[in-house]
Amino acid sequence: MGVFKDDQIVARVLGKQPQPSKKSNSKTIAIVGCAAAVVALAAWAVVVRKNAGVVNASAVAAPASVVETAAKPDARAPTAATKQHLAPVIEEFSVEAVELNPKLSVTRVEPHASAEPAGKTPVEAARSAEASIDAGDHYEQAKKIEESAKGVPAQLERARALYQKALDTGRLPLPQEVNCLTRLNDLTAKLILDPKCACSEPHAEFHKVEPGEVVEKIAKKSKVTQGQIKRINHLNDKLSVRVGQNLKMLPGDVSLVVNTDRLIGTLYIDGVFIKRYPVGIGPGNATPKGSYIVENKLINPDWYYEGKKVPYGDSKNILGTRWMGMANTVGSNGAGLGVHGTALPESVPGRESKGCVRMHNEDVEEVYDFMPQGGKVVIE
Repeated sequence: MGVFKDDQIVARVLGKQPQPSKKSNSKTIAIVGCAAAVVALAAWAVVVRKNAGVVNASAVAAPASVVETAAKPDARAPTAATKQHLAPVIEEFSVEAVELNPKLSVTRVEPHASAEPAGKTPVEAARSAEASIDAGDHYEQAKKIEESAKGVPAQLERARALYQKALDTGRLPLPQEVNCLTRLNDLTAKLILDPKCACSEPHAEFHKVEPGEVVEKIAKKSKVTQGQIKRINHLNDKLSVRVGQNLKMLPGDVSLVVNTDRLIGTLYIDGVFIKRYPVGIGPGNATPKGSYIVENKLINPDWYYEGKKVPYGDSKNILGTRWMGMANTVGSNGAGLGVHGTALPESVPGRESKGCVRMHNEDVEEVYDFMPQGGKVVIE
């Protein structure tokens, strides 16, 4: 120790650094080496723990399919050395905005110009096509049944009902529609309007005239019009009947259905076709769509127009020979809508009325006879 102190004193005097002994140098090197080793070991532990945390987090976050894929080595998969530099596995599964494939987009089905009005949706067009097929099937089936009926009323009634189904669809091609209407009118005359045929649709009733009975009394009791009894049983204008005569009647709901697109009116009893007629209506929406009750009936009606009475027979009176006024159609001018004849037969079919339904005089007289007060006019 004395020598070491002397050396330090000499060094200070001479201005030099003291030279440590070999023994002290070895001790210093050993201490520094130990310290470096400890630091290196600690750093290694931190890195290992950090890497292990990334791997564990990835394994927990990854879906099962990814874990299964990781168990099977793939040449394209990143190595363990590069895996720690990738984003977490969960972020590899992203949901992107998906645009519709133009090739898979719905294509509008344009209806055939001659068969379908513009503006129909694809669903409506498809239904119309199905209706056309059904109409054709009903028509062909009706023809076969009629041809094999051999005059049997029950079979003819089946054929008549199928002809009506086909016609009511409004989907038959024009040649077929003309033939269908012809056959339907013929079978209606044979089955429904024949005074001796006991048709089931509409259900026919028969009344044997007793002494002292008149048509007015019989009609009221059976809830039909006198005009219907006259038409079906071919009575004269005086409605003369004889004792013991069987009168055929068709009690039921009477309606006139007006199609404003096709300008036709169809008479039904309990939904069974009786006859079809051409009609005239107003332009645009002048003839309001809806279901109306016949409120009043007039023969040879006067016409009230612009606050003035135009009597029947006047050349300016355009109402024709019959008037059937519809309830709840009276306007601010006091005039109402109705079904009537016309002094202008060239306007039927057409769209020239003020809103009423026009018919040829002979047609409106027939409808008038069947239509009771309280019957229906349906405009669609």
